[in-house]
Amino acid sequence: MKVFVASSAARIKNEGYKKAGLIVADFMLKGKHSWILGGEGWLADRIYQMEKADLIIILPGDMRTLHDLYTAIESKSVGEHQSPIVVTNIEGYFDDALIMIDKSICEGFTEESVQDLYDIVHSAEELSNYLESLEKK
Repeated sequence: MKVFVASSAARIKNEGYKKAGLIVADFMLKGKHSWILGGEGWLADRIYQMEKADLIIILPGDMRTLHDLYTAIESKSVGEHQSPIVVTNIEGYFDDALIMIDKSICEGFTEESVQDLYDIVHSAEELSNYLESLEKK
């Protein structure tokens, strides 16, 4: 499985974010999956890599990570990929970003069905369970 991971590992202080990163690393190593890292390179290159992925994991990160979040959802909504997208909303990190999606829906700019295009986990443990469930499929 090719996995696109959007995150920003520099200067992480939050233990929950670190734990989620370690869970993803463990998932990748145990399953011998291929890393497609979203944190580096030109935006167009990262979008191209994202669209080749079998799974997209959005970990807490910087502005590029927020871009990756919205791009993953938008590109799935227009059929450019069908990969599962999991947003790790640990300690509410992505609350405001997700509220913007809700607002866009409420204002009529976005179809409500876009909320079915991604999954949200709220802890490292939920992320671990989510990834384990994918391995069983």
